[in-house]
Amino acid sequence: MARGSLPSAMRIRLIGAGNIGSSLAREAEDLGLAIEVADRVDKRAAALAEEVDGRVVAAEDPIDDVDLAVEAANQDVVAGPMLAALEAGTDALVMTTGAFADPNLLDAAREAMETTGARCHVPSGGICGLDGVKALALEPGADVTLTTRKPPSSLGPVPDDAEGEVFQGTAKQAVQEFPKNVNVAASLVLAGLVPEVRIVADPSLDRNTHEVHVSSPNVEIRTEVASKPSPDNAATSHIAVLSAQARLRRIVEPLEVGT
Repeated sequence: MARGSLPSAMRIRLIGAGNIGSSLAREAEDLGLAIEVADRVDKRAAALAEEVDGRVVAAEDPIDDVDLAVEAANQDVVAGPMLAALEAGTDALVMTTGAFADPNLLDAAREAMETTGARCHVPSGGICGLDGVKALALEPGADVTLTTRKPPSSLGPVPDDAEGEVFQGTAKQAVQEFPKNVNVAASLVLAGLVPEVRIVADPSLDRNTHEVHVSSPNVEIRTEVASKPSPDNAATSHIAVLSAQARLRRIVEPLEVGT
């Protein structure tokens, strides 16, 4: 879909009928969009499609009549159907930004967009301040650190009784070791700065917390987001769900606010 072209019957294909996918489907229904739903669990796709008056499709079905392909599933969907959509000239919205920690996939996506004119939308997810990161990425000497604190039950590979720092390293390493928890690290890289990442398990927390510290010779930015987990998925912050909905609305509406 060309920028500025907003058909009244805009059609989206949503791949992933879980927590974020269901929320996006309901938002799309509110916006009056035509909705296609794909999910590896047929019953889940059928239930969501019925709820939002959509239709069930396979993720690999031809995408010729789709204006926006939406991923709310996993890295494999980004590398498969989302890349295929970009190569076909269809815009994409990607939630699992950790997939782009693979430089070959990122290069392929960029090449597809340059060739076809398609665009890839990346919501802010569980953090705030990506506009500032993009701005400071233009200034020599800028750097960024990300500190993520979550209850150990939300951190997947760590024991439920873990406490303290469980990871320190690069964004690529963080995404590889915690693929469901630190997509925000990959989003910072896409915004232009490669963060140093710390992940801390804190059993006393009831919220997922992301602290971003960006500094340059002339500017310093600190943001902290403490969001309760989504009730349907402890690894996902509630604000990440809202961020996805807000991005979909921004794609549809003609007024854009922010860098």
